[in-house]
Amino acid sequence: MLMVLKLYPKGDQDKVWDYVLNNFDPAWSDMVIPIQMSEHIGDNIVGILFNVKDMDHMVNFLTYQIGECEEIIDTKTLIFMKPVFLPLPKDRTTRLRRFTIPLQVKPKHYDDVYNVLIDYKYPKDIFPIYITYTLGDADILISLVAKDIETAHSFVSRRISSMEGVESYSITEFGRSKRLVPKEKWRTLQRALLHIPPWAAKELEEKYLYDYDLSPPEDEFALSGAMVDEL
Repeated sequence: MLMVLKLYPKGDQDKVWDYVLNNFDPAWSDMVIPIQMSEHIGDNIVGILFNVKDMDHMVNFLTYQIGECEEIIDTKTLIFMKPVFLPLPKDRTTRLRRFTIPLQVKPKHYDDVYNVLIDYKYPKDIFPIYITYTLGDADILISLVAKDIETAHSFVSRRISSMEGVESYSITEFGRSKRLVPKEKWRTLQRALLHIPPWAAKELEEKYLYDYDLSPPEDEFALSGAMVDEL
């Protein structure tokens, strides 16, 4: 299962960031695999995406890896349910920023909102990386990219918040990101969770990619090829 671990620093976010880079052992357990680390701009939070195969091992990981860092004063977890990755437009706008959009949704509209979001035809200047249920502080979580936060706010307010059942949303921008596993492991995860909207099936090879890195140099996505033959 995928989950995000949010780390709350006592004060200095950089100390937590450096602790993760210098002390997390990628080989600690094949049951708990740190995938990606990102900082949340304005929230003083470091978030880590994990692939967790056993929750007991995750508890041990938190105890022995996180508990040793005195700079971390609190943690929260988000468990991903039915996560999907979406194809990426080849002719996308360059120099994109990444955001996370948690949505509060009325329970009877969970499926309706989720299904619309994963099959929606997004414009090339704003599109999702992944969409998932979390059913915690937020009901549905969208990770998307846009050229700036104003574009993200405008799109979400016009196209998503107006959907029946959506009660509220917020937007957080990511700062720096760091992939914590080899690129091939990241690719394998993306492929396993790839969702191809019905409208995109015929256009995928010509216009879309699904393999990309969330720790891009110079704030741009490092695209690695469509590899449609592996779908």
